[in-house]
Amino acid sequence: MEARIDGSGRELQPHGTADFPCAAYETEDTGFPWHWHEEFEAISVLSGELEVAAGDRRLRLAAGQAVLLSPGAPHALFPLPGRRYKECDIVFHPRLLCGAADGVLWRHVRVYLAEAAAGIALPDPESAAQIASACALCAQKPPLYEFRVREALTHVFCQACAALREPRSVRVPAGPRKDDDQVKEMMRFLQSRLDQPIHLADLARFAHLSERACQRRFRECLNLTPMQYLAEARLTRAAELLRAGNLTVTEVGIRCGFQSPGYFARLFHARYGLSPRAWRERK
Repeated sequence: MEARIDGSGRELQPHGTADFPCAAYETEDTGFPWHWHEEFEAISVLSGELEVAAGDRRLRLAAGQAVLLSPGAPHALFPLPGRRYKECDIVFHPRLLCGAADGVLWRHVRVYLAEAAAGIALPDPESAAQIASACALCAQKPPLYEFRVREALTHVFCQACAALREPRSVRVPAGPRKDDDQVKEMMRFLQSRLDQPIHLADLARFAHLSERACQRRFRECLNLTPMQYLAEARLTRAAELLRAGNLTVTEVGIRCGFQSPGYFARLFHARYGLSPRAWRERK
């Protein structure tokens, strides 16, 4: 799926409908750039291995493993150098599980969100299978599939609640903070300038902060420096353009802000384990 995000990183893709606020997707090899949305996202790795970045934590997930990400949490998917992967994910609004916002089920969701922060790894292999099943149902749409999707996601949510009670649970600790909106505005500034030369001083002027404060707030929210975030966003966009095959490698590099072909090739190989040309030719 091609990324559709606004300047702040908020995903623009509508997820389902008002009647059934849920939609399933797949990515393969390219990764997915930093973004956020108001829904849960449950990710199941179908094959290979990838890195899920959420808040200020990075989780390496292999086939059969899963994670549940919380509403509003910035997150991204990254391939491991030289490794292929395939994942399915399902994005759903809490009301799919709870219905009316004043019932007991919503109280359970609010308690979960207060404790889970940005997300939690799901150690039970059955959770990964339930996510994959829900994605398949959304694609096939058999009769009454909505009930079965809701049942599968209820299982996933209950497993996430159970994982919170485990002392060894792997949580993504970055919860909503007052600085998050400011970081999202800085993300918007950088995303709108992927093809332009940009320096930390430019970002600091935009945000009315010192360069050190920009660095600190990015690290607190994403565990990245602003320039690391910019490089990752440029590389993910470059991978998408190369896979489309409509531009030369040099044109892709320039469109993604890399003025030096050699520098672009080195960074791309470090991230994807292939040269830009080999990546474009790989099916």
